[in-house]
Amino acid sequence: MPRIMIKGGVWRNTEDEILKAAVMKYGKNQWSRIASLLHRKSAKQCKARWYEWLDPSIKKTEWSREEEEKLLHLAKLMPTQWRTIAPIIGRTAAQCLEHYEYLLDKAAQRDNEEEVGDDPRKLKPGEIDPNPETKPARPDPVDMDEDELEMLSEARARLANTQGKKAKRKAREKQLEEASMEEYNNLEPNFKRLRQQHLEGELRNEQEERDRKKDRQKIKKKKESDLPSAILQTSGVAEFTKKRSKLVLPTPQISDIELEEVVKLGVASEVARQAAEESESGSSASSALLSEYSVTNAMSAGLRTPRTPTVQDRILQEAQNLMALTNIDTPLKGGLNTPLQDSDFSGVTPQRQQVQTPNTVITTPFRTPGGGQGPEGSMTPQPGGALTPRGPVTPGLTPLRTPLRDKLNINSEEQLADPAYTKHMVNESVLRPSSMEQLLDLQLAEELIKQEMITMLHHDCLHHPPAGAAGGQLQRAKARGPASTSNNASHIAYLETHIYKPVSTEDMEQAKTVLAAEMEVVKGGMGHGDLSMEAYSQVWEECYGQVLYLPAQNRYTRANLASKKDRIESLEKKLDVNRGHMTAEARRAAKLEKKLKILLGGFQSRALGLLKQHSELWEQVEQSATELETFKQLKKQEDMAIPRRKEALKEDVERQMERERELQQRYGDIVMEREGMINGAQKY
Repeated sequence: MPRIMIKGGVWRNTEDEILKAAVMKYGKNQWSRIASLLHRKSAKQCKARWYEWLDPSIKKTEWSREEEEKLLHLAKLMPTQWRTIAPIIGRTAAQCLEHYEYLLDKAAQRDNEEEVGDDPRKLKPGEIDPNPETKPARPDPVDMDEDELEMLSEARARLANTQGKKAKRKAREKQLEEASMEEYNNLEPNFKRLRQQHLEGELRNEQEERDRKKDRQKIKKKKESDLPSAILQTSGVAEFTKKRSKLVLPTPQISDIELEEVVKLGVASEVARQAAEESESGSSASSALLSEYSVTNAMSAGLRTPRTPTVQDRILQEAQNLMALTNIDTPLKGGLNTPLQDSDFSGVTPQRQQVQTPNTVITTPFRTPGGGQGPEGSMTPQPGGALTPRGPVTPGLTPLRTPLRDKLNINSEEQLADPAYTKHMVNESVLRPSSMEQLLDLQLAEELIKQEMITMLHHDCLHHPPAGAAGGQLQRAKARGPASTSNNASHIAYLETHIYKPVSTEDMEQAKTVLAAEMEVVKGGMGHGDLSMEAYSQVWEECYGQVLYLPAQNRYTRANLASKKDRIESLEKKLDVNRGHMTAEARRAAKLEKKLKILLGGFQSRALGLLKQHSELWEQVEQSATELETFKQLKKQEDMAIPRRKEALKEDVERQMERERELQQRYGDIVMEREGMINGAQKY
């Protein structure tokens, strides 16, 4: 009985790769031809696998909160219409259905207060997946079956076949589509195409040379426009970064000037209240009029920034509504409808709850919350929440004059008629010295020095005018008219009352000696001579760090009184100034370098030549010294080896002489034996 093959099952990695290659070759319309490459899959399964998993346009990332809200909302509007919902969300129908079931299971587990463990929709051991096209591919085993190997080799051969009739026709049609429609017969012959340069193309070294030339031009332009950054970039500084753009912030709702005014008003009211409390003549009326202008408990509760409203979990709420609609009973039983939590059917997309922080700035400014507000809407706080001062003060009676009311200038018209008050105001307001005591010796000396300095200035202005004024004094006098004449007359009049006494050179030297001795005495007494440069620099840096320049106001102020914005502007101004100094110094250094290069160019070339000659001579000296040392060592070795060689030669000569004697003796014996044998033979 032949084996029945049921197509389907889990997709493998090799099948996915064959399917993708077949779609690239045959397109997305010939699924029967594509399925013929896969023995275990049908055309419908191949199409489903492509459109449910392998298509590059399929989104496989995590579901966002907006997508989940849209899924639940559309499932409520169009239940079970997943093919219609999928393109609206941007997912496949299988993904929408699977995630929808996951959200419902999650909501059910939360309603039943069960522990969220593994996903209940996952397959258990022994179960069969009804939708294997929507699952990841199973990895290939190390030892594949013969059927799989045969399928793989057949698919490789068919997909790689480009020599068939149809493949050739397709390739020819593709070339015709890509080819241009120009007529070659009407064109003139262009022999420039046959040159070696056009045939071989552009060489690599030529392209690199052109790129280097472009880089040099860019660096040159950058040096002309932005020299500091170009210097940092060419020097290879690793921390070189581009300048960040200026931070753009919205304009504040309350300016700094308004904040300063508020602070000044608060400080003034606090000072007035403290003065009223400390003054002995202060009455209950003063304390009632000048109460503490701090935020009371009732006002603080009203002026507090409201809390941001809580946001509900829309996804869980929609999932619970859908579960309630799914599990609804038959309407024949009667009763109420299924209760839903803020269900929305107004549009295709769900409405979002906008979370907005309440703005207390745009509220009504003269509305004071709390129990301290009176019927007339006054904002003046009083102890106990009352707005009208009560107690011993008689209603409708203006309080009498008090020192605090005098400072506030409340009863000015009535006070002008009082002579005692006029005398008091003269003593308080007219500026005059606090004491008329005699000057001390040190103060008298300072006054004499100032008077002498003024006299010398008048004398110098009259007899020694500024540079360029002597030649054109007559012309300026004519042009200015009586102004210069009156100026000189004032100098002359002052010098007549204060006679200028010229000082001799000896007196000047004596005065300098006295000043130097005084400086030494002061330095020794104050201990200034023991101050090191490090301590001086530290004190200078601390003092300089407490001062901050404000470019917007064009003035200096203390650093601890400046705001963060002022500090940033000051640092930006300092950075711009330093960059300007750096640019100027760089230009100056470039000019000096160019001038020194012109002046010292010949010396540098001459020095390079002499250094080269010196290095060559030094190499020769080192080589000669090496050879000398080598020959010395050879001489020592030879001196040690000559006696041994002489003894060896002497022994060889003696041995040779002894051997020659032995051989001569043997030769003589042999000759005598030969002669004896010859003589014996002749006898016989």
